[in-house]
Amino acid sequence: MAETMTVKEAAKRWGITERRVTVLCAEGRIEGVHKKGRSWRIPVDAKKPADSRVKTGAYRKSEIQLDLPFLKRRMKILLFISETKRFGPAVKNIGTIRGNTR
Repeated sequence: MAETMTVKEAAKRWGITERRVTVLCAEGRIEGVHKKGRSWRIPVDAKKPADSRVKTGAYRKSEIQLDLPFLKRRMKILLFISETKRFGPAVKNIGTIRGNTR
């Protein structure tokens, strides 16, 4: 069997946190990794995967596309629901409160 290292050893070797190594293992981004019991076993010759997280704060336009008409409709619905819950049955009888009984 090939030699393996623990998450703690990999984190120290690669200069990243143990949590990050665990996430990389769970995502399958480390070649040859396998789980033994509750711990991950990483091959000694495994290379640190490239960091694919966005660091500049700039997001690609294709990733985030807002449907503004949908969001506006959704906001109106949520506002109506919150007002109905807050005022309860009084909203239904608003005409009788003002004196309009027709």
